[in-house]
Amino acid sequence: MLADKIDSMLKAWDSATPSLSYKADLFCIHEGELFSYIVKELADTLGADSKSFKFAVQRIPPINVLKKIISKLSQIYNIPPSRSIIDGTTSDQDLLQYYIKELKFDSQMDVANEFYNLTKVCFIMPVFNPLTMMVNLKILLPHQFLPFGNDPNDRTRMTELMTYQGTYDNRKMFYAYSADEFIHFDQDGKQYPTESGGVNIFGTIPGVYVRKSRTLLYPKDDTDMKPMTILIPTMLADLNLASMFSCFSIMYGIDIADEDRKYAPNAFWNLKSDADSDKKPMIGTIKPEADIDATINLIVSEFTMWLNAKGIKPGSVGDINVDNVSSGISKIIDEMDTFEDQQKQAMVFGQAEMSEIWPLIMHKMHPVWVAQGLQTNKLFTPTAEVVVEFPQQEALKSRAIRVQELSAEVTAGFLSRESAIEKLNPGMSDEDIAKMIGQIDGSATVTVDTSMAQ
Repeated sequence: MLADKIDSMLKAWDSATPSLSYKADLFCIHEGELFSYIVKELADTLGADSKSFKFAVQRIPPINVLKKIISKLSQIYNIPPSRSIIDGTTSDQDLLQYYIKELKFDSQMDVANEFYNLTKVCFIMPVFNPLTMMVNLKILLPHQFLPFGNDPNDRTRMTELMTYQGTYDNRKMFYAYSADEFIHFDQDGKQYPTESGGVNIFGTIPGVYVRKSRTLLYPKDDTDMKPMTILIPTMLADLNLASMFSCFSIMYGIDIADEDRKYAPNAFWNLKSDADSDKKPMIGTIKPEADIDATINLIVSEFTMWLNAKGIKPGSVGDINVDNVSSGISKIIDEMDTFEDQQKQAMVFGQAEMSEIWPLIMHKMHPVWVAQGLQTNKLFTPTAEVVVEFPQQEALKSRAIRVQELSAEVTAGFLSRESAIEKLNPGMSDEDIAKMIGQIDGSATVTVDTSMAQ
């Protein structure tokens, strides 16, 4: 009984709080809330009351490497995979297309893919609202659910799920699911009634959990993600601060009478020696010098080493200096090679769709939703399955190199022009390809005007 496990689930949630908070921080940074984390880091380093801190905060460079890296990694749904029914009928295929469209499936799976790369976990929950008659693919926030596994034969199989549902009357509220039960309770373990009377009407946990770890149900956090994301712009802020103060010299005077002297380009200061003293008045300057080039090299080196440690091949570094350090780091991310990683992701998410997501929707949820008033009364054939095929993930190459390679294949007769254009322009329709070939052939045709021929 799930009710008997409420106390243990609440204790597990409390124990997981550091990990959940870490995931919440990554989520906030990925959403764009990086500034406050850098401010806190600078305050801890320079002192919140120091003038250096106040200057440094004004010179924080707006570069969110985490957001750019996750965007670069999460591209397997940019070109949607093909999905087809086997062991079914054309009616099954029509229903499948209905769900792909109404669930905004590829768009939502792209969100799940981002969470997977951001926190190593994602949870996909298809839902139907009988009041609005709309279906939706809900992607739970990575810091608002916790899986449990009580299968003695497979420690990586989720047998229960706990989800955070916000606060009500200053009390945290939770749902918990098993294959047979669904309960609602608060932070103190008090249970609340549910419409289904505690029964899970789907006969299975109503969602699919995808994780990066092959050995753990709940993966360990990549504890380098948050510190490195904060460190890079913090070091750039330090560099900006050092650069700022390197532009100003400190003036000093020795044995100068205390007089009101104006600091201006055309000012003349008359410094008189004291006749009763052998000391001579002197004015000098101190010019602070920061080794900016060395600091830039340190930042870039640490950043590229971090990417390499994560199995990501960084792009070309090039000549990075104080004027282009931010754009240079952005270029490294833009040109980094994520080919192998995306191949693995396509395999993971393709398997998740075929073996879990579509069977859940087609054979567990759809019959219940039809009974609840879904706009169609058609059911999927019991034997129907979905085959998912992701496009071949391409290694990072410049367009010029790809054009050269495809041109060689066309010339050698290994590839048609149509196929070459399709590979060069993924997602282009057959009609657009034919139109482009017509335009190419038309522009290559030479028309000879014979009207003036003698």
